[in-house]
Amino acid sequence: MSMADAKTWQIDAAAVGVCLLLGAAVYFVGLKPIIDRQAERAGHQARLTTGRQEALKLTTDLNTSRSTLARIRDKIKDSAIQLQSTRHLNQRLSEITKLATECGLQVDEIQPGSVSTGERYETVPISLAGTGQYEACAMFLHRLQKTFPDTGVRSFELGGHPRQTDRPADFQFGLIWYAAPTPALSKTGS
Repeated sequence: MSMADAKTWQIDAAAVGVCLLLGAAVYFVGLKPIIDRQAERAGHQARLTTGRQEALKLTTDLNTSRSTLARIRDKIKDSAIQLQSTRHLNQRLSEITKLATECGLQVDEIQPGSVSTGERYETVPISLAGTGQYEACAMFLHRLQKTFPDTGVRSFELGGHPRQTDRPADFQFGLIWYAAPTPALSKTGS
C-alpha cells in the first residue's frame, strides 16, 4: 500500500467518521425529538380519542337518564293517587267502615294509631276488627285496594269457630294509610 493510498484511506475513514457523527447529531438533535414528539402525540391522540368516546357514552347515558326521569315524573304527575291530609282522618275511618259494611262485614272496632311523619308522606296505622265470612273479607281487601290505593294492608288475621259453623269468623286487619305530609310551620321572628 502506498502512501497516497494510506492517506486516501485515512481521509475516507475520517469522512466516514464525520458522516457518522453528523448522522448521529442529526438523529439525536433533529430526528429523535421529532420521533419522540410524534410518539407522544400519538399517545395523546389515543387518550383523546378514548376520552371523546367515553364523553360521548356518558352524554348518551345522561340523555337516556334524563329521558327516563322525565317519563317517571310524568307518570307520577299523572298518577291517580293524590295523598290526602291526615286532617281527613275521621272521614277516612268512616269511608273504610262503610266499605267494610258494604262488603258484608260487621265492624266492631276501628282504631287509628299514631301518625308517623316521613319526608314525603305520613303514615297512619289503622286497626279494623269485627266479624264476617271469608268471602266478605276477600271482597273487602280487593275493593279496599281499588277504592283506596293509598291504603295498604300490614296484617290480616282471620279466626273461625269450628264448633259453631253458623257463627261468622273474627277478623282483624292492620291497615296503613299513606297521607300527604303536614307542611312544616315556618319559624319567623325568632
